[in-house]
Amino acid sequence: MKKILLIDKFLLVEEKIFKFLNGGYTYPEFEAELKELLNKLGSDICSDVLNELDEKIYKEMSEQ
Repeated sequence: MKKILLIDKFLLVEEKIFKFLNGGYTYPEFEAELKELLNKLGSDICSDVLNELDEKIYKEMSEQ
């Protein structure tokens, strides 16, 4: 399920690129929106990784 959510976010990046290429944004608007989107994507990825690590540690401690 998490993989699907990441794919959706990458598709949003693609959507921004195509919208810019088709004249839907000025370059500064595109750059600002892309930066915001990629920062959110990076934050979500870090959060997912830390949650997975937390679950792994909890599981390992439960097995001892």
